[in-house]
Amino acid sequence: MQRFIAATDLSDRGDRAVHRAIQLAKDAGAKLTVITVVDDALPLPLARQMSAASEAELTRIVASFAEAAGADVDVKVILGDPALSVAEYATTETADLLVLGRHRQRPVADLFLQTTAERIVALVSAPVL
Repeated sequence: MQRFIAATDLSDRGDRAVHRAIQLAKDAGAKLTVITVVDDALPLPLARQMSAASEAELTRIVASFAEAAGADVDVKVILGDPALSVAEYATTETADLLVLGRHRQRPVADLFLQTTAERIVALVSAPVL
């Protein structure tokens, strides 16, 4: 069975990527895991609270798309650096496809720094949509 992973930052842009990933996984008969990452630089009590809230939000997002009713979808919250954690999870789980949301435009920062999506693409061997 194919394995798809969708990574979201819980934004509206991320919601669209999750919706697209659910449709693709359902059409392909693939297992989909929707993940989000809580930054491990946060104090541990806050990170735990954010992880619990993030899992509830991921579950809500997945359930909000009717296609999820017939798709094999689960959710996972990871504590770590967003780009490194997504890349590591996709590699460890041998993802056949990684779906990411469009990044938020930051005109000045984008001139000097890689976006999270660019960092992930550089770190994984799986196709990225």
